[in-house]
Amino acid sequence: MNISIFITNWNGYKHGYLQEALPSIVEASKNYTVGKYEIILVDDQSDDSSVEFVKNNFPQVKIVIPEKNLGFQGASNFAVKYCQYEILISLNNDIKLEKNVLDKIVRHFEDRDVFAVSTRVLLWDEKTYLAGKRTAKIEKGHFKLIDVGDSITDVSETIFATGGAAAFRKSMYDELGGFDTIYYPLYWEDVDLCYRALTHRWKVIYDPSCLMFHKHQATIKKMYDGEKIGIITARNSYVFFWKNITDLRFIIDHIFYTFIFHIRDVFRLQFRFIIAWFMALEKIPAIIKYRITSQKINQRDRDILNRL
Repeated sequence: MNISIFITNWNGYKHGYLQEALPSIVEASKNYTVGKYEIILVDDQSDDSSVEFVKNNFPQVKIVIPEKNLGFQGASNFAVKYCQYEILISLNNDIKLEKNVLDKIVRHFEDRDVFAVSTRVLLWDEKTYLAGKRTAKIEKGHFKLIDVGDSITDVSETIFATGGAAAFRKSMYDELGGFDTIYYPLYWEDVDLCYRALTHRWKVIYDPSCLMFHKHQATIKKMYDGEKIGIITARNSYVFFWKNITDLRFIIDHIFYTFIFHIRDVFRLQFRFIIAWFMALEKIPAIIKYRITSQKINQRDRDILNRL
């Protein structure tokens, strides 16, 4: 199978990420044995020397540049337009690859029902666990992601594949419309994309033998402070629920417990989720449009959560 590796970048040279990450990506690509490959870097309007660095040191990497900063979701979708092969390897600019990981990932796409493959992600020290298999539950009206931990040794299904350290089947990615920019600038877009795939009865696979190494939130923390990241994350959790959850019981619980939790937070003088809720309200027109026009789903919320 042929693969298209695309890397989303913003100021990766300035902070030293490209200098460390790109050599490992190129080496892993050279070790890929079951097809052709291409490497594409989408530079999301960096104001450093990222483009010049890549041109001068990695001429085999194709560079594409949007007219404006698109954020992770938009930049990824922009890159996919230039990808010519069916298997997409989606990488952040601060991701390093284990040298034989690409062969391990691609073998799962022999199953035509596989939409995505999620990797086991360690920090850049290549020892400290960061992320792996996830499950989810809806508890007190809220969608909660659960990282199972680093004890999983078998290949299994997972609720989502981490957007910047994963692989996707391009035909399915295109059918779903890619990452939804409603989550701009970051977070929950990968959960959303994979959840929509799961409603089609497609598979999202976690393989703990597939290793990638991530300098966690390296670029994000250069763009936003911790408080801002927290509010955006909370906003997008509301957006995800309103957009995707269709089970009436879950929706009723969500309305009830959201009201209760907000009253509680007022008395605690904690306003993160209240602010996030009002910010999420701005997305209601787009959410309504999606729910009206989206394709018929084949599997419901309870079925998906029970299956995983």
